This record gives sequence, C-alpha cells and structure tokens, in this order.
Amino acid sequence: MHRQKLVIRCQMRRWTTSLPMPSTYFELVMRAFGGAPGIDTVLREGTGVTSEVPGAEITLGQQLVQVRNANRLFAPGWGLKLGRRFEPSTHGPVGFAAVSAPTLGDGLAVVERFGHVRSPYFQFGSSRDARRFALRVEERVSLAVDERIPLIECVMLSLQKLVEPVLGEPMSAAEFIRSGTAECIAGEIYETGPGTPCVCGHFLLKFPGPVALDKIIPMIKQQQAGFIQVPAHPNRR
Repeated sequence: MHRQKLVIRCQMRRWTTSLPMPSTYFELVMRAFGGAPGIDTVLREGTGVTSEVPGAEITLGQQLVQVRNANRLFAPGWGLKLGRRFEPSTHGPVGFAAVSAPTLGDGLAVVERFGHVRSPYFQFGSSRDARRFALRVEERVSLAVDERIPLIECVMLSLQKLVEPVLGEPMSAAEFIRSGTAECIAGEIYETGPGTPCVCGHFLLKFPGPVALDKIIPMIKQQQAGFIQVPAHPNRR
C-alpha cells in the first residue's frame, strides 16, 4: 500500500510539473539576481529555458528547477527580496484586473478566482466572519520545503503590494497564521506551510480599489465631454 501511494505521488508530481505558466517570474529572478555569467548559468542550469521573450510560456517544473538552483546560490530569504520587486503589472491581466476592481474586496476576489492561472502551484481560498477576512494559500502541487518557502514568500508579498495602494501607506505588519511550527526566515516569522492565510480587518474590503475603473471611466468620459464642449477661442480660425 505504501509503495502504491508513493507511485501515485510520483506520477502526480510528473504531471503537475508539466503545467504551463508564464516565464515572467523566471526572467524576474534573472534580472534580480543574475548579471554575472556564472550566476546566470547556474540559475538556468537544467531548466532548458533560454528565451527572454516577454510573455513566453514555460512549465511549472522548469520554474521549480530554477528555485532549487537559486537555493544553491543564495541564503534563505531570497524569496523575500524577489517578492519586494513584484508589482500588480508583474501578474499580467490578473494583476490589472485586481487593481482595477471597484474595491479591495473585489480585487482579492479576482486573485482568489484567477491567481492559479499565473502560478499553478497554488490556489486561494477565503473565509470571513464579522471582523476578519482571511485569504488562504492552498497548495495545488506537493512541494518540497525548500521549494515552498520562497514561492510562498513571493505570493504573500504580492498580496502586500495589492493592499498597500489601497491603504495609502506601507504595511507595517501582516498576520500569517497556520497550525504547526513557524519558519524563521531572514529574521522574520513567516508561516509557510499549507493553508497559510493572510488576515485583514473586514472593513478594509470596502475600501475603493487603487484604479477602480467603474469610477475612473465615467470621470474620463465626463472630462472628455467637457473638453469637446469648450467653445473655440474667438481669435482662432
């Protein structure tokens, strides 16, 4: 029975590593940590990724190989350094849809629904009560600890970059909760196991999104209409 379970896990691992994903994060690692020929070579070693075309497609397996290569080169915490470079635009259409949603709650709903399209190794689930809203990271692929930690670090900092423009200031603290033992990374405590949630006050969900198109588009149309209706200058022929 144990051998059968092991075989099934191996088959699942081989199948899930073939899942497609954009090369955006792969190339961001190259830009953030590469530059020296030796480092570039190690980061690409065994991945088979040579293209630098924006928007190119790679597989989850290739991305995980790069993560393991980075673990060989850099001290724990490199995922935090990389995650700080993430902006909503890093996540393509999903990021744009999240920041242009009417409210923060709507933006987080976009992330929950479509986040796995960009990063197939996880998906989000949410829960809420009268006071708090929790967005929970759920692994879709069984990851080794050294793969999980930097990837979840990047995911959590991506959420931070989505929330901060709504708050109008940097987040000074975040609450990551999981049953089990916390991992200590780069001097900070991060709960990096399966089911890690990001928790925020329920009232924040009603805050307007940073680029709420349902409000901005009518304003633009109104400004355009006002511009068109401006009478011509009397001295202009």
